[in-house]
Amino acid sequence: PALMISVHGGGGHADVLNSDEAFYRQGMATLMFDAYAMQGIPGRPSLFWARSASNEARQRMIYTTALAAYRWALQRTDIDTRRIYLFGISNGAAVVANLAAVVDPAHVKGVISEG
Repeated sequence: PALMISVHGGGGHADVLNSDEAFYRQGMATLMFDAYAMQGIPGRPSLFWARSASNEARQRMIYTTALAAYRWALQRTDIDTRRIYLFGISNGAAVVANLAAVVDPAHVKGVISEG
């Protein structure tokens, strides 16, 4: 199947749970991740992220994790790596717009940047 990589915003992975499920129901393989947990930040994003970290800092962290997810997906044999799509919401929307500049168009067929 085609793969949708869902990229959350500042609110964490809960931002993309419903959309990820909708893509799955339409027959796509889906991949979502929690960039906070992957960086050792436990649980729901703390007030530190809401009050002390800029959007740019959150986007850099999410971008690094999303790029790693894309690279990981390219190694998979259980998906069609010629039909990868990127979906981002909130800060994730800016992230997927930036990812679009560095991914290979032979693999990524579409980007949905939902601000």
